[in-house]
Amino acid sequence: MNRPSVALLFAALVAVVATPTATAQVSSVEGTVTTSASVPVHRARVMVLTSDGSDTLAVVFTDAQGRYSDQIATNVSVEPQPDLDSRDGFVITALYPNPVPGGGARVTVNYAVGNADQAGSTPRVQVFDVLGRRLGASPRVAAGLYFVRLQSADDELSAARALVVSEPGELAFALTREGALQPAHPESDSSPALGKTGVKLAATIRVEKDGYVTEEAAIDLNAGQPVERDFQLDDAALPTAAFSVSGDLEAGKPTVFDASASAGANSEALTYAWTFGDDLRGGGQKIAHIYKTGATFDVTLTVTGEYGARASVTQQVGIANPPPPVASNGTLTGIVSDISGFALGEVDALVVETGHTGTTNPFGMLSISGVDVGVPLTVQLTRAGYANQVVQVGVASDTTTTLFFDTAMRPRDAAIEVDEAENGFSMRARDG
Repeated sequence: MNRPSVALLFAALVAVVATPTATAQVSSVEGTVTTSASVPVHRARVMVLTSDGSDTLAVVFTDAQGRYSDQIATNVSVEPQPDLDSRDGFVITALYPNPVPGGGARVTVNYAVGNADQAGSTPRVQVFDVLGRRLGASPRVAAGLYFVRLQSADDELSAARALVVSEPGELAFALTREGALQPAHPESDSSPALGKTGVKLAATIRVEKDGYVTEEAAIDLNAGQPVERDFQLDDAALPTAAFSVSGDLEAGKPTVFDASASAGANSEALTYAWTFGDDLRGGGQKIAHIYKTGATFDVTLTVTGEYGARASVTQQVGIANPPPPVASNGTLTGIVSDISGFALGEVDALVVETGHTGTTNPFGMLSISGVDVGVPLTVQLTRAGYANQVVQVGVASDTTTTLFFDTAMRPRDAAIEVDEAENGFSMRARDG
């Protein structure tokens, strides 16, 4: 039997909660987010997290009036299990203690066997959180709601049962066959039903908005009881944006932009974003850019500091046209390899200034005729699976008609998959 996907598994667990076997109870969380001047903050991200920050219980954004509201399942009221059906494999008849006090608790899973084919085998315990994610065999968990089910040797699955953990800690599980658990056991299901215990789940509300200092508040979630928290956000201190320009300031040659004069308001690390005025962009504190033609360009640097506070500065940069070529009968040759030194074929080359093109042969060799001589040439190299490469070919000292370059291309890094991207994320990556 194929195992269900995570999405289908979560749907199955929710179905268990929605049936008469287990009834979900929820708490409402709501409030208003404003600035220090009492102006509503629109599109602030409000996250409800477990107290240790390891799990996200809810994410919601404020509306135009700064209001937010969401419903969060906090615990489950478990009704008696149905009669065991002879067609069933394993059935969990009791979990105890439940709620679990945490702090290294040992949970006994009492079960019965309905199918004679399973009588001689021992099931394995599976544990899932409320998002449907499977945890380890002895997971370390935060306070919250979890689900437990059994898996047979041939992948038959029992119905899931809810387990409430009231304090963070590591869980351990012990299996007990039906009959070993006596009705008079002091910690068995004769203890109050989960929905009637009043278990409080510690949580944290975090409010984030670019340009404002992040605010947090600790809360307790009680089944069926609303929680209201208002937040007032202070403006984040702005960083300072500044940059210098160096180089020959000539088309076809590198112009270097240096933002090391920029500074964070609290000496924090900054992120840098450039627009060069020719519809191209870049990133990094120091970066070289090659303009194709001479003109005056508006170059803008934007720096982002703590809490997403941003500052920008713009300078006009004049780029001169290069001198005319000595001749246009040159031949450009080159060798392209990977970073291990192996030749790369099928690399497409473009001479930016003249539009001439070519492709490397299986030995990584390139030859393009009719290029300009006596002026710098910019060669753009592209190949599927590799980061784009730009090569600057030096100006010939005389009218020699052969120009040569040798370069290596870096493979692109694997694609990065982001789980729960709708909750927001911060990540660095590179092109190659």
